[in-house]
Formats: sequence, C-alpha cells, structure tokens
Amino acid sequence: MKLISSVGIPLTIGIFTLVTTLQNRHIARQEREQDINQAQDEQREAVFITYINDISRFRDQNLQNLTKNADKLVYIHSKTLAALRTLDVERKKNILLFLRDSSLLSEDENSILSEADFSRIHLENDECLFFKVIFSGANFYRTSFRNCLFDNVIFRRTDFRFSDLAGSIFMDVQFIECSINEAIFHDTILSEVTFNGTTLARADFSRAKLDSIHLFNVNLTKAIFDNQTQVISLEIKNSILPNGSFSQIDDLFIAPKPCESLENWQIKPVDTVQVENCTLVAKIPDVNLEQALNFPFVERSLLVDAHQAELEITVEQSFNTQTIRIDIIFVGRKSGVYKVFET
Repeated sequence: MKLISSVGIPLTIGIFTLVTTLQNRHIARQEREQDINQAQDEQREAVFITYINDISRFRDQNLQNLTKNADKLVYIHSKTLAALRTLDVERKKNILLFLRDSSLLSEDENSILSEADFSRIHLENDECLFFKVIFSGANFYRTSFRNCLFDNVIFRRTDFRFSDLAGSIFMDVQFIECSINEAIFHDTILSEVTFNGTTLARADFSRAKLDSIHLFNVNLTKAIFDNQTQVISLEIKNSILPNGSFSQIDDLFIAPKPCESLENWQIKPVDTVQVENCTLVAKIPDVNLEQALNFPFVERSLLVDAHQAELEITVEQSFNTQTIRIDIIFVGRKSGVYKVFET
C-alpha cells in the first residue's frame, strides 16, 4: 500500500504538470492570436481613416465638375480599390455609404466602382437609401440589401449573385448586363424596372409585387414566381423563360433610306462622291466610304450564345462598272473589334 502511494504521488505531479503546460500553451496561443487580430484591426482602421481623409480632402479641393473629370475619377477609383483590398466587410460598407453621401456615385462611363469588391456587406433599413446613383461594375456578390430603397438607380455590369434583397423597393431602376443568379427578391416591390442583358437564373421572386417590369434579353431559367407573386404589368422579349422555353423574339431590320444620300457617310478623300439618281457615284478610283450603324444584336446575345437563335447579316448592294469591296466590322462596347468580314 505504501509502495503504491509513493508511486502515485510523482505520477499525479507529472500529469498535473503536463495539463498545466498544455493550458499555458493554449492561453499563450490565444493571446498571440488576439494580438495579431488587434494589430490587423488597427491596420484596417488606419487604412479606412486615411482613405476617408484623403478622398474628403480631394473632393473639397475639386468640387467643381468632379464627377465629370475622368482623370480625377481615376484617382478616386485607384484609392478605392486599394483600400477595399485591405478592409473587412463592415468598413467596406462604410466606404460605400461614404461615397454615396459624398455624391460620388453619379458617373457611369468613368465609374469609381468598377471592379470594386463589396461582396458580403450587409445594409438594411434607414442606412440603405439610394437615390439617383449609378453602380457600374461593382461586385455585390452575396451581399444583403434588406428593406432598402433604390429610386432612380442604374446597375450596370453589377454582380448580385446569391444576394439577399428581401423587402426592398426598386423604383425606376435599370439592371443592365448584370448577374443576379439565385438572388432573393422575397416581398420586394419593383415598379418601372428594366432588366436588359441580365441573368436571373434561379432568382426567387416569391411574394414580390411586379409593376411595369421590362425584361429584354434576360435569362430566367428556373426563376421562382409563386402564387403570391403579384404581376401587374410585365413585358418580356428575346428572353429565356423559367421553364426553359423562349419568349417573343423580335426581328431586326436596318436599311438605308429609299433614295441614297451622303448623310452619315464619311468619305475619304473628301468631296470625291456624289449622288446621281439615288446612287452614290465615285468621281475618282480608290474612294473609301464608312458608315457606323447602331445594330443592337447584344440585346439578343443570350439566345445567340445559347445556340437557340441565329444572327444573320445580309448586305444588298449593286454597282455598274466599278469594283467595290465591303468590310463589315463588329465593334464592341469599348471599341474592341470582334470580327471583320470582307466581300
């Protein structure tokens, strides 16, 4: 009995020492993690404060026509992207609200939000009011905009995938070339809203109220409209419906005026072409004529890309003894040439 007791005492001390050592290591690790987290948070706060101060000062120094000056907007854009790469979701949200309150969200072509990452931010109720603003190129992936008001707002090339928009009101809003797949529109009110070139696959419009909705070139595959969805007025064209079928598809026809004129033609060399009997006649060889036509085939791109519609281009022309060459050039949104056809 004495032998067992004498052996048990060192064993107990050894176990106690081991447990104490493990506990100390765990506490030390927690303290290190807290120190690291605190240091990171202090760094984020410093970045946030510096950004707010810099942009506020820059805005105050350039009040006149700030949103119309491309170079100045590039500066704000670069500062915004750099800050967002460091910040957490709460401070990202505050940057968005700061830009709104500073009236810096009114530009489309030179948007300071292009490629800006606001994914997973949460806004709701009184802080979530947007009037006459433009969100162009922003990333709102998995965001939450609950019980918000969007009035006279444009979303262009905006990523809203998997976002929660429940209870929000959209009035006079445009979604242009946006990705809104699997977004939640529960209990929303949409009035005078246009979706153009936008994907809404598996979006959920349960209990939503839809009034004066325009859907052009939209993918609605498996979108949800339940028996409580109120559809007051809806127009849909060139779109894929929830069941995979297709809506009305418009034909597109562009033709010159019955009697040809020099209007809208760019002629090189100048004054080398004239109109005779409704015909363009070149005075010298090697004349170049150019004309840009607004051909909105992008508004039918979803069906074409899905191989469910064909785009056919037909050019009719006639000439006498002169040899001519016709080049058809497709130019994209940012003046990028897609393809050249020669005849």
